[in-house]
Order: sequence, then structure tokens, then C-alpha cells
Amino acid sequence: MRLDPVWHELALGLLKDLIRIDTSNPPGREEAACERAAAALREHGVEPRLHRSGPGRANLTARVRGDGSAPPLLLSAHLDVVPADPAGWTHPPFSADEADGCIWGRGALDMKHMAALATAVVCRLECERPRRLRRDVALALVADEETGTRLGSRWLVEHVPDEVRAGVALGETGGLSQVVAGRRIYPVQVAEKGTAWLRLTARGRAGHGSIPDAESAPIRLARAVAALGAHPLPPHATAAARAFAAGMLGTVAPGLRLAAPVLAGEAGAALVRRFGARSPVGRAIAAMLANTVSPTCLRAGEATNVIPAEATAELDGRTLPGQTTGDLVREVRAVIGPDLEVEVMQESPPVEAPLDHPFLRLLGEVLAAHDPGGRLVPTLTPGFTDAKSWSRLGAACYGFTPIRFPDGFPAPSTLFHGIDERVPVEGFRFGLDLLGDLVERWAGEEERR
Repeated sequence: MRLDPVWHELALGLLKDLIRIDTSNPPGREEAACERAAAALREHGVEPRLHRSGPGRANLTARVRGDGSAPPLLLSAHLDVVPADPAGWTHPPFSADEADGCIWGRGALDMKHMAALATAVVCRLECERPRRLRRDVALALVADEETGTRLGSRWLVEHVPDEVRAGVALGETGGLSQVVAGRRIYPVQVAEKGTAWLRLTARGRAGHGSIPDAESAPIRLARAVAALGAHPLPPHATAAARAFAAGMLGTVAPGLRLAAPVLAGEAGAALVRRFGARSPVGRAIAAMLANTVSPTCLRAGEATNVIPAEATAELDGRTLPGQTTGDLVREVRAVIGPDLEVEVMQESPPVEAPLDHPFLRLLGEVLAAHDPGGRLVPTLTPGFTDAKSWSRLGAACYGFTPIRFPDGFPAPSTLFHGIDERVPVEGFRFGLDLLGDLVERWAGEEERR
């Protein structure tokens, strides 16, 4: 299904305008971006609501109403972006220049493209009403995803939950095409790891720096951190990892899918650690197979000639579906021993959506109609998305923000938070057609089993 050109022009224009509004977080300042999207919605008969969560910080919600016989669909995107240093960019990061077949700028992929796509789809649905809608289609454009969601999706869930309550929520990460073994795949996020930020504290005798102490707090902490780097935590098989392995192996050769249960567990983790530990792809796959901790902040002492009595390390811990913060702490203890203190700084649970959900089956059908050579591959992300918030209200959360990349285009993972972030115009148009078709069919079809 190809949407009318008017919706393509609306989406492209909105994307450029959103990129030109600097929403670097901190400080965010998403209110201006919300106002721009609100103007587009009002122009097409959709009444938006702005929810201000702080000075200059805002979230937008809107809704096209169905007959209410099925649970709503929520389309979500965050409007904040990570800061961008103009040095090294081919085009200024907030210019939204259109050049070489792409729209360039910070947020083009993460994730103002989805904000523009979803807004245009909602406008089109309200104006054209192509079929009877059994479910509401809700839109949430949110603040503060890049620094933890406190003023964004989490704020909406805690203050206006009925605005964003849904049966299915569609957001990041996924839908960005890649080529594997000569075939185009489209990842769809079906799960994401939980967060468990930990603080290790080592204590020892304070003393003069001229007299070394092998059991000082800094040395004891350093041994623990080194041990965590040398000894990965044990693997745990998950449904999402098995589905990912089956999808990727099936892309190479259908018969290889039979090996997925093995490769999604201890055998796969051992292979990745032996042959892929130094590659970005290998490390990403390894993170799908085990709980992880990354030491990020080390602190000890104030004077060079004083051995401090205390040293701390903060660990960014991530837990697989089916695992808890308590499980992670026990695994860390098994590596570092009992002597250091382990404190949980903050935590949030993993998110997992059903692999047999009718929405996921429909997504596969719609993708096949728009790209017959494409293949949908479920993934588990080690990162953090607004799905953490939407799932609190019972939504099945999937990550799929469709863009088809041309051959030879840089891997999307190198552009997220990086230099020269950009989106191909024709791939963006492809994404609008696919998303429009998907939303129309899910909102209007009879309940699938």
C-alpha cells in the first residue's frame, strides 16, 4: 500500500522541523518540538494534549478513536536527543539538510523519524478513515528518554496513565534494515534487559602513600573490578535469544534453525566469547546471553600521598528476562567474593513481549507485502527504552520503527549517538507506507488468534 503523497510530504517536512529544534538532553527543551507536532495534528483534525513535566519539558499525547471493541494501539517516540558536537559532521547536526538522498541531523534515527512517521500516520487515519476502527490509535511523543524517562514516559504513566494505556505499544528499537548473508533482515525488539546499577565499596586502612599496603581499599577494589572483566557472568537461555538465533540462522540456511536452542545457551556464549569478544557484533550478542555488569565510575581518595580508607566502583548492571537484581548480585558475589559491600543504587525489571502475539504475526505479513525479500528477526536489546514505562500498564511492547536502507549504507548502530546521523529519504518513505498499512490493519481488523 502506497500512501497519498500528501502524507509523505507531511512526514518529511515534520522530520526536518523536529531535527532543527535542538532537544539535546540535558537540558531537553522538548516543549517546542511538541508544539510543532501539535500544530500538524490540529491541522488534520486531531486534538493533541501537552503535558508539561518541567520547565521547557513536555510530552504530547493524541488519539484517533475507534469503537473501543479492542484494546488501543500506542505509537511512541521520544523527542529528546543526545548532545552533538558539530566538529566532524558533514552537515551541521541541527540543520536537517537534505543531501545525497538523506536528511541529516541529530535525532534523524534516534528517534525523530518515528515521531514524524507516527504523527503522519495518525493524521492520515483521522482524515481518511480507510476502514472501521475497532481500537483507538494513541500517540505519545515524550521527553527525557535519553536520561531515564523521569520527565517523559514514566511521568505520563504516573500522572495520566489513561492517556497511554494500550494493549500493544510500538516504539524503539528495531525496524531498521540490515543485510545478512545477502538477505535483508528487519529486527523487531521483543524484549529488553532490566537495569540494576550497583555500587561496590571496598574498605581498608588509611595511611601514607609512601608505605604501600597490598590490602588497601583501592587495591582491593581494583582486584574486584579486574575479576569482573576477566570472568563473564554465566549464560542463561531466554525465549528472545532463541528466537533471535533461529531468525539469524534461518537467514543463512533454513536448516540451521534447528541449532538455535543450543546456540542461545552455554554453547553460543562460549563461541562468542572465544571468537567474537573483540568485535562490536560479538559483544552485542554476548550481552543477549547473560546478565552483565560494566564498571563505569571509580572513586577513591582526594590526595595523591594519602591512601584512602574507602574506594567505590559503580557498575551498570543489566538483567535478562527471567532474571532478577538478586540473581545478578549473587553472580557478582561469586566473582568478587564476600569482602566488598554491594549496594543496589537503582533497578528496573526486564521487559518481554509474547513471541506468538497476533500483532507480531501481522507485522510479518505486512513486511512481506512491502518487502518480499525482507525477513523479520526478533531481538533482545541490552539497552533501555520507553517500553520500561508502557509495560507497567500491561502493554505488549515491540520495537519497530521502519526504515529500509540502501545497499552500502553505514550500519545504523554506527550512527546512533554518532557523527553524521542521517536517514535515507526513500527508506523513510518506505517506512511511512509500511507503518501506515500496519496501523490501519491492526486498528481495523477483527481480533486475530
